[in-house]
Amino acid sequence: MVLVYAQSGAGKTSLINAGLIHLLKDEQFEVLPVARVKGTILENTKTDEISNIYVFNTLTSWVEDEYDVKRLAKMKLVDFLNEQKRMQDEDSMPLPRAVIFDQFEEIFSLHQDRWKDREGFFEQVSDALEADPLLRVVFVIREDFIAQLDPYEYPLPERMWTRFHMESLRREDALLAIKEPVKKVGRSFAEGVAEKLVDDLLKIRVETTPGEVTEAPGEFIEAVQLQVVCQNLWQELPPDEKQITFQHLKTYGNVEQELYRFYEKAIRAAAEKADIDEKGLRRLCGEVLITETGTRGMGVPGSKFNWRCSQCSH
Repeated sequence: MVLVYAQSGAGKTSLINAGLIHLLKDEQFEVLPVARVKGTILENTKTDEISNIYVFNTLTSWVEDEYDVKRLAKMKLVDFLNEQKRMQDEDSMPLPRAVIFDQFEEIFSLHQDRWKDREGFFEQVSDALEADPLLRVVFVIREDFIAQLDPYEYPLPERMWTRFHMESLRREDALLAIKEPVKKVGRSFAEGVAEKLVDDLLKIRVETTPGEVTEAPGEFIEAVQLQVVCQNLWQELPPDEKQITFQHLKTYGNVEQELYRFYEKAIRAAAEKADIDEKGLRRLCGEVLITETGTRGMGVPGSKFNWRCSQCSH
């Protein structure tokens, strides 16, 4: 069992889908579909008919064809796994099987009325591992939820001691993420261009004295910001251009400009999708999620978020 944790937005899900699953398959693992304990309430199914809501949602993540909902609602993890046809190697030996739980913090943030099911879920995971020596389990979780795992560690092998902390991108990692993909399509960055882009992404705003803010190089790069800027640079770059220059960066990859455009697009899309007042949403971002000095607020929007929404009637 391995516990992978990182801050929100670090790219955990991307790492699983673009990297980990493919590597496991290359190593001759049978990889089940990525599981979520979130699930969706199915029609004609009452939650009180489900033995364990988190187990049930896991099983519905794995089934790909039609299934008997009532039977699945009472089934245990170990029984479901035992029923699945085992993939074999060329010598007819069973392959090791990998199970990945993504966004596992949902076991604490969702279905809170079924909190008693959490202990049973972890016990079933332990039973499945004991029944199958070739089973491997990966939990992927936001790092701010790790402490909530403590009460449930005792039934698990080695109590989740095997852990992997996924850091945000540092400078050299970000350079690789920017430079390497374009090489595969015959493009490149002119000398110093990728470095300039990384330096721009590293800039953070810090309050030096009350009311005064300055820019300084930070330790990490936000992966989503790198993605936003590079995606726009790629989309806007003339198709016949083989080398990305400082002029291209200035025109299509200006960090502040592209993040502003992304913010504007996201605000409009969120307001439309949620059918809420755009002005109120902007006020929420500007007054609650961002401090008076223009830096990101560190508090999680909880009661203050709800208070603001009630005042704006959205």
